[in-house]
Amino acid sequence: AQMIGLAAGALDHTIKYTKERKQFGKAIAEFQAVQHQIARAAVDVEAARIALAIAAVVPVLDPELVILGGGIARGGVDLLLEPVARELEELSPFHPRLAVTKLGDEAVLHGAVSVALAAAREEMFDRTRDLERREIVA
Repeated sequence: AQMIGLAAGALDHTIKYTKERKQFGKAIAEFQAVQHQIARAAVDVEAARIALAIAAVVPVLDPELVILGGGIARGGVDLLLEPVARELEELSPFHPRLAVTKLGDEAVLHGAVSVALAAAREEMFDRTRDLERREIVA
């Protein structure tokens, strides 16, 4: 976890430096090759963060599948899938299958709506509660 924090800090300083450092009359942050390297580093840092979070819960929950969703899966792009799997391989002896959701940014919203609907359905149509209430009244 500390190394991930150090890597994130180094990335922040690198981005700042590339905006300040000039070459051929413009900031080196404007060069495509530099942008690609920074983007790759940002993906690696984020993948390490996600893998660390997965590594922390997998031994307890023991899921067969971990789905990467929300902003991670924006547009169905699985840019983080391979780096997260690689980092998780190094961090944990547990290796659940990883997949990217097709729901994109709205994965959490769909999950929340599904849980809310299930709770409402149970509250409204649970026959067991009706029978318990009748016994109390009788």
